[in-house]
Amino acid sequence: MVRTKDAALLLNLLLEAAGDIDNLPQSPVEISDIEIPDAEAVIQASSRTSVLAGAFSEGRMLGMCSIVPMMEVRRKHCGEMYLVIRKEFWSHGISTHLVNYAIDMAAEKGMRKISVSVTDSSEGAKAFLEEVGFHSEGRNERMLSVDGKFIDGERFAMLID
Repeated sequence: MVRTKDAALLLNLLLEAAGDIDNLPQSPVEISDIEIPDAEAVIQASSRTSVLAGAFSEGRMLGMCSIVPMMEVRRKHCGEMYLVIRKEFWSHGISTHLVNYAIDMAAEKGMRKISVSVTDSSEGAKAFLEEVGFHSEGRNERMLSVDGKFIDGERFAMLID
């Protein structure tokens, strides 16, 4: 699990990965504006309800998987997943371990459906999600807006029973 002391490592991962993947909801500018105490506060607050798993090696965070539950009473069983892996560690099995661990932790917190959206250009991510047990739920039009252009994607989900 990611702890408050890992805030700087998490911000570094997100900032470096922002140039390699187009799926992050935050822009590099938004990420660079986050102060470490703010990131620590978010990690601390989310630890009660969310899952934030990290893969670490030699003082670096190689990747993270976050699953955030929906806040509405009738949707608390649903979680939204975010996965970020440093590009040089793609296809090394880190994603599989992080996702499996995070899903197990999400199930312990009462989540029974995990959803994730990926951009249309993320063919590798789509194949990975299907490999680990997600299924396509359909289109996610205008999922992101980058520099005034809309980016469409696909929505995937996994049911946990």
